[in-house]
Amino acid sequence: MIGKELFQIVSTGTTLHEKPAAEVVATAAKLLKVPTSQAQRLLLKGWVIKDQLSRAKVVEYRARLEQIGLKIAVYPAGKFDNRALLARLNATGRKSPRGNAGPAGESTTEGAVKLAQTVKLDPHSNLPGGQQQRSTSERQALEQLQALFADTELPGQSFASSLRILPGAMAAAIVPGAFLLLAILLFSLVINIAWELSASLLASGAIAAGSIGAAAVALLAIALVAGLTVVPFFRVKNCVSSASGQSTAEEARRPLNRQDAPQLFLLLEALSSRACLPEVDRILVSRGAGITGSAVLGDVWRQRTTLLVGLSAVRACSGRELIALLARAMSFYSGRGWGLVSYLVFGTAQRLRALESTFEGGRVLDVADRSSPVFAGLDKLLGHGAKPLAAMVSRMLTLHRRLAAGAADLLQKRADRQMAIIIGSDGFSQFTEKWWQLDHSAQIAAEANRGACLVNQRLADFPAGVAWLMGHLDAQTRESLELAMTHRADPWALSAPADINRIAEVEFLSVKPMMRGNFSTEKLFRNLSALSAELSSGEGLGAQPVGHRQLLAATREMEEAMPVLREYFNRIVPLRMLSMGSPVSGSLAALDLQGCIDWLRGELLELGETQARLAELENRAARMQLGRMLLKAKLPVDAQEYLLSGATVSAADKTLRDNEARLDNLQQQVRAVHSVFALRIKAACKSMPRDMATVVNRHIKTLGEFETLASRLENIDSYVALLAQARQRLPGISRAAHPVAERLVDLARGEWMGLLADLNRCPRLAQGGVINQLQKRVGSIAEGKLPRAAKAQEVMLRQLQTQLKVASAEFLAQYRVVLAKVLGPCLEVERARGVRPLRLLAVSA
Repeated sequence: MIGKELFQIVSTGTTLHEKPAAEVVATAAKLLKVPTSQAQRLLLKGWVIKDQLSRAKVVEYRARLEQIGLKIAVYPAGKFDNRALLARLNATGRKSPRGNAGPAGESTTEGAVKLAQTVKLDPHSNLPGGQQQRSTSERQALEQLQALFADTELPGQSFASSLRILPGAMAAAIVPGAFLLLAILLFSLVINIAWELSASLLASGAIAAGSIGAAAVALLAIALVAGLTVVPFFRVKNCVSSASGQSTAEEARRPLNRQDAPQLFLLLEALSSRACLPEVDRILVSRGAGITGSAVLGDVWRQRTTLLVGLSAVRACSGRELIALLARAMSFYSGRGWGLVSYLVFGTAQRLRALESTFEGGRVLDVADRSSPVFAGLDKLLGHGAKPLAAMVSRMLTLHRRLAAGAADLLQKRADRQMAIIIGSDGFSQFTEKWWQLDHSAQIAAEANRGACLVNQRLADFPAGVAWLMGHLDAQTRESLELAMTHRADPWALSAPADINRIAEVEFLSVKPMMRGNFSTEKLFRNLSALSAELSSGEGLGAQPVGHRQLLAATREMEEAMPVLREYFNRIVPLRMLSMGSPVSGSLAALDLQGCIDWLRGELLELGETQARLAELENRAARMQLGRMLLKAKLPVDAQEYLLSGATVSAADKTLRDNEARLDNLQQQVRAVHSVFALRIKAACKSMPRDMATVVNRHIKTLGEFETLASRLENIDSYVALLAQARQRLPGISRAAHPVAERLVDLARGEWMGLLADLNRCPRLAQGGVINQLQKRVGSIAEGKLPRAAKAQEVMLRQLQTQLKVASAEFLAQYRVVLAKVLGPCLEVERARGVRPLRLLAVSA
């Protein structure tokens, strides 16, 4: 229940109204009755000031802390704790000062890379590390690249760390050892059957038919067990993992040839030589942000590895940062002993993960992406028996992760240490914040790209979009990522950024940077832009490529609009549009500017709850409406499933009318509060200078045109919900229900065409480019009749639902941009007049 929720107050590390930090600390020490030295921790970002507080206590403490000038944030109880911050604080206090490479190092780096760019390599050579016959220029380039790394003595691996990894390595060998023992057992059974048949033949000169039949049945059973367990486990190849720890098999990737990036191959060879890392046997490139390594047992013994390089990391990182990430990925298999441990820990997890997804897909033999007509029928037959085994494989994966969690954590810390050897402990600490931002931006871009593919669009250059997103993260997102660093990182995500505890351990090592200077990563590739565009097609093959600015953020104004709206409405932003009508009550209509704000202050909490109930009733209405459509088509309907009072059309109509009445009641309550917001806007406009008021009034007229389309926006949202319910509750639409779904598709298309027609009748919106922007984002709406085939039906319903959802979001975003242009000047007027602002009364979830 909401009334029993508990919260914690966390410091943002900044002060309000530019108050001096010393003054805030002194006042806080008196207020909280603690020593000044302890009160200084209140200025640590992420420091939990109070935990396990009720809403009332949060409001009380917020008011008192903001009164003394401390800026805070509110989160659910237990989300953050101070132990990680204390560990980092203690480690930082023990650091010794270190120097950084200067401009001279940078110039040396650039010169070496430029020389490497002139090198011509044999494009047909596949030898690792460039062991083919070298030209003179290539040898010179390699020598200069090796000179980029200082001749410092590498810190050795202590014997104690090797002992600490031993229990985890033994635990990690349990699951693969079980498969190996099963393979030995099955092989011994086959040998035993063959021995018995041979003995029978030698003893009597013939083999009885019964013995042959029994042996055949036994061999068939052994083959079935092996085909569902041992064979797929050992046949699957170690897949290179993404940042999330999942296989990237679904992500477009291809081998990188030496002629595509000769400088990168030479630089990796120099890195391997100078940092005592495995040689790079092969490089795969993808559009993602993760940089990971993998190796089979033979590669571990020969000290070679395969790298998966995400071009988003190449785009977003500097040269030294990229080399540090590459060194980190290579270090997991550095040394035969440590490489074997990494193979057992991460390789087994990757195999089990691949088996789980393969079994869920009803496949067994073809798990290494090698289709064979010979095994096609057998694979399909075994697939029926493999699906139930997916749950067992999932439990084995969970067991392996529990057993080898300690070893995985130690391997991650060892990789962090190798990264610090390249860029230093200070450089590692500074880069980690950027690393988190890169990981977050890649996830956002991937999600946006998946949604765009449903409307036949995709990012033209995915890595460039990630780099752009990373450079345009707002301050609130950056602060949230910094606070997220206090959470323990997943040790199974090979390329996930380090948490604050791992950062503290690296800082405590006080490692000096091995690499000198910096350079541009684009110089490592022949044509990075073309390579990025090629890999960006991925899952959106055949879709229309669009620029990242158009897909990720239409304009800079849209990014700036939401902070203004959150401040003006105190985070209770209207779900759709703000009605600009005047209050019906005469007492409310007589309120001045301060009176409006004071009245709204007491209604905010109830407004947020009302909007939440309104959204819930709208979702219920969609399910009821779909049930009514099915009943009208004389199809059997479970009334309870569709929230109806009865399984008749009249009962469905009565249920819908009751729900509509509740919706109207809630909408009237929302409109009543919004009318006071509109009165607040008009009161501020009266105090504006003439030029400012003229501009604001022009924007208010544009809002009026938007408001005439409010019913269209509500209808589109209702059809989005209806299509979602149809996809969920009518899978594989039967012939009887097909007309219902087809009618729903026609109505949804008609609503979209009606919106475009109404927009053309709004001169301000038409001239403002709203129609063009809307059509660009939505694309060509799904046309034609609803197919009969189940898969084709799902594709059309999903595409239409996504297009209408995008249309609603884009239309609302355009409206909010104009609304922010009205509210921004209003806030300026309120500040100038010294009006008491609309402060937070309820904690935002």
